[in-house]
Amino acid sequence: MSTIINRNASYFKQQIGALLQNVSNVITVILSLTLVGYFLSFSEETLKNLVVIPANLAPPSFCIWTCITFCFIEIHWFEVVVDFISLGLCAKLLEPLWGRKEMMKFFAVINLGVAFFSMFYYLLLYALSRNSAYLFDIKIHGLAGFIASLSVAIRQILPDHLIFKTKWGFITNRNVPLIIVISSIILWSLNIFDGTNPVMLCSGTLSSWIYLRFYQKHSHGRGDSSENFAFASFFPSFMQKYLNVIFNPVYICCLKSGIINKPDTSKLPTTSSNSSQLMAVADPHDVERRRYWAQYPCCLNATLSRHIMFLNEFNCGGENPVLSWTAVFIAN
Repeated sequence: MSTIINRNASYFKQQIGALLQNVSNVITVILSLTLVGYFLSFSEETLKNLVVIPANLAPPSFCIWTCITFCFIEIHWFEVVVDFISLGLCAKLLEPLWGRKEMMKFFAVINLGVAFFSMFYYLLLYALSRNSAYLFDIKIHGLAGFIASLSVAIRQILPDHLIFKTKWGFITNRNVPLIIVISSIILWSLNIFDGTNPVMLCSGTLSSWIYLRFYQKHSHGRGDSSENFAFASFFPSFMQKYLNVIFNPVYICCLKSGIINKPDTSKLPTTSSNSSQLMAVADPHDVERRRYWAQYPCCLNATLSRHIMFLNEFNCGGENPVLSWTAVFIAN
């Protein structure tokens, strides 16, 4: 038994080393700040000065810096572990496609959005209930919102990637954001999650969709206007037609007020002998997704092959060590 444990420990140590070795400087800095923030959270006074407290963002306190620092503060060690795994996934899937500059921009925009939407939610609760606890006792902190935003970004890139099958149907990346939000609400109702977790997850999901849908810059324009990334598409198909009745007027109001811009179709060809070419040009995001999907299995197979070679060399006693699921995206 001790032999198996020692061999597994050596394997997991190699995985963690590979993760830290292959991530970029951007992810390394975020991981380091998260680790530092975890140790700073042991001081209650320091914690109050680094997390978002709705009342402190308004005058006279006006602790605006907490909108930057709150995301690096984690109170529980297992939250730090989840952050490390999620950021490792981010480094393997998103950063190679977007680049470091866009990854930093995405991280900053999402966390600012999480701080704003979460604060607005609790201010609204205070206005409705006049309960001052929503202003002074709520502490918004951690990367829960950013983790939710990663599920939206991965859904945009690989929407049809199969996660697992159930007797009720398939679970793909399309379903992950909604599953995360619903699961967090259920866990909160069971007193397993703090009330801030569902709020941050919803805020991160919404912030990510708004940014990726309307504002992210690409070589072929801005945002993602494809139908399969519409807000209603995040919900089950039988609900979408009813949700469109609600969302479409909001979308039209945002267009007329100039909050968002209408998708630019000036570069689209008016005639074409090949309809498939027209579809490819008309929806460049789908082309991008298909290209990435074509490359992803090759990279994944190469990664798994390296792990299998390691396990074969490591297996000297006829017993295989436990294969870590993080092998899917570690050791690029």
